[in-house]
Amino acid sequence: MREQDSIAVTTMYGHKLVNPNDILFIKGDGSYSVIHFKEGSLMVSKNIGAVAELLRDSNFIRAVSYTHLRAHETGRNL
Repeated sequence: MREQDSIAVTTMYGHKLVNPNDILFIKGDGSYSVIHFKEGSLMVSKNIGAVAELLRDSNFIRAVSYTHLRAHETGRNL
C-alpha cells in the first residue's frame, strides 16, 4: 500500500488539501464529515463513505466503533 501525499476535500470555504497522516479520526455527520486533527477540525461536504474512498490508498481504517478499532489494534476478530 503506498502512502498518499494529500487528498483534496471541499469545505464551505472552497477546496483544501489534507495530508492523510495528519488525520486523527473522522466522524460522519449526515451528508458531511468532520475531519479531526491534532490542532482542530474541518467539516467537509462529503459523507464518511466518500471520505474513506479518498483515503483508500492510505493507512486509514474505517472503524464502526471504538470496539472495532481496539480489535484491529490487537488483532482480535469480533
